[in-house]
Amino acid sequence: MPLLSPDPVPGLDRCPRCGGGFHCGAAGPAPCPCGTLKLSEGLQSALRQRYTGCLCLPCLQALSLGAPIDPPIDPPVGEAWASPSAR
Repeated sequence: MPLLSPDPVPGLDRCPRCGGGFHCGAAGPAPCPCGTLKLSEGLQSALRQRYTGCLCLPCLQALSLGAPIDPPIDPPVGEAWASPSAR
């Protein structure tokens, strides 16, 4: 679970996938920007099983393009990730 900042900004939501702050517009007067994304039924089901609440738009965009459901882990400082084909 992401760590919450000690002084969260009122009205700011926290993405359960990346921990970033964002404003969920699902209950707002205008349509939420995430409503423009096309996510497969399988991906939607997997996200419901893995996370509670809304994800931020950048995470949803990445997922719609095939990113893994769990966010990538940053490499240790000073080390670079090698692509699977480079190993």
